[in-house]
Amino acid sequence: MRTPTAPLIGMTCRSRRYDAWSEASLGSWMDFVYRDYSLGILGAGGIPAGIPIGIKNKALLSVVDRIDGLLLCGGPDIYPPLYGQEIQPGLKTVYHELDEMEVALVRRAVAAKVPLLGICRGIQVIAAAFGGDLYQDIDTQYAKGLLHTQTSAINAFAHRIEIAPDSQLAGIIGDQSIWVNSHHHQALKEVPEKFRAVAWAGDDLVEAIEKPDSAFCIGVQWHPEGTALTDHSSQRLFSAFVKAAAGKRDAGAANDHQKPTPKAAGF
Repeated sequence: MRTPTAPLIGMTCRSRRYDAWSEASLGSWMDFVYRDYSLGILGAGGIPAGIPIGIKNKALLSVVDRIDGLLLCGGPDIYPPLYGQEIQPGLKTVYHELDEMEVALVRRAVAAKVPLLGICRGIQVIAAAFGGDLYQDIDTQYAKGLLHTQTSAINAFAHRIEIAPDSQLAGIIGDQSIWVNSHHHQALKEVPEKFRAVAWAGDDLVEAIEKPDSAFCIGVQWHPEGTALTDHSSQRLFSAFVKAAAGKRDAGAANDHQKPTPKAAGF
């Protein structure tokens, strides 16, 4: 039975080639998570743990079984055939191993009712994993005026969003209109079945989705980790996520406690 400690939050890594130690090591891969994500989890009372790229099959299933919550971090573009599209102008770097791992993680997490928070790329992975559709490049495919790729610091705000009043997200944040930062060039075009759009930018671009029949399954297009140290809305989102993960952990511990102890052979 798991000791009741702070909930363990798995965070998906990004990858980059790194010249470790010397030029002879050029081509080595470094898996990493930006510190803002870890600080957001820590500030909400959780324990962050990076999930390196390349975990597959039984090992990947074991990861989902051991974590209390799953955080999908921002990252590169998603390979268009994953959501049924051919490659269009404006697509940037894609990373197939990351796509494969995150889609499998998301599907497993939702099936196992593990609390899930998708940030920026994360909301797009959720959509791709469950049959939704994406704009490969909103500058060429959805040009309606708002700047969604800000050049200012990550802790600065770019635009407002409106949140559906009857949504879980509105209940968490405690407001139906908030300022957010923004740094993305892909976005949701079609929300997947069994999910609902619950927040929009001023140009009607989808900014958040949630799965109504889940305790916590939310994707947001902005970067709350970048404003979690100073912005109450961002702090409330991380706090609600970690609280849901703690509830999942406690429920699992209670179920383990109720299971009968197997008898030894011959007794």
